[in-house]
Amino acid sequence: MRKPPKVALIGGTDSSGSSGLDADFETARRLGCHPLGVITAITSQPQDLPIHILSLPPEALNRQLNDLLDQNLQSVKIGMLPDEESVETVIGFLQHCSCKKVILDPVMKTSSGQTLISPKGLLAMKDRMLHLVSLLTPNLEEARILAGAENGVATDRNWLADQCLLLGSQAVLIKGGHGDESDSIDLLVERERERVFMRWPRIQGGTQVRGTGCRLASAIACHWSEQTTLDSAVKRAGQYLQQYLLNSRK
Repeated sequence: MRKPPKVALIGGTDSSGSSGLDADFETARRLGCHPLGVITAITSQPQDLPIHILSLPPEALNRQLNDLLDQNLQSVKIGMLPDEESVETVIGFLQHCSCKKVILDPVMKTSSGQTLISPKGLLAMKDRMLHLVSLLTPNLEEARILAGAENGVATDRNWLADQCLLLGSQAVLIKGGHGDESDSIDLLVERERERVFMRWPRIQGGTQVRGTGCRLASAIACHWSEQTTLDSAVKRAGQYLQQYLLNSRK
């Protein structure tokens, strides 16, 4: 019997169970993978109240990451990194990790707009981490922030992707779930390959579902762990997310 691919999931917890590592684990198990989790932060996200974040000390985070170095990982998915210390600790892990299928979902805010990463943490991510990343998966707002564009400006996806690639990752997926088009349009750009646009029917109420970015990045990690191409993994993950959103309406 084929063993399930081992997928490392690095991120924060969500007390509501809707996003973060909870969403990552649920996705990985549904897709037949063996998830190995590492907690970067513990969050309390009561409805209509400010978020509370407890970042794990670097030593505690580093011990969890070191345990992964002995595993035969097929892919790594990184989510919430709350501060500069957590970014630097994960950088150290990536420098020693033999797995080169690394997906970074650069989560910066909750669905309600509350901040999930410190300014110094974001700067460290931009300046020192992205060259270790295989695929970066920002939504439109996150891509604008990474590109240094004024927040809220309707910037061309191709330009955003090019600016994100300049930061060092091997590929970037600009997610269009919060765009204003009739369809949700994603753009995948890999170095020295043709650009791939993916259109998905916009599902009513889909933007109100929490954890969609977490689930998409985790699904990509799972499908990519199966020795498939990146563009195929992204398309299959998009199909998975579409079905998840449709089921969430029932």
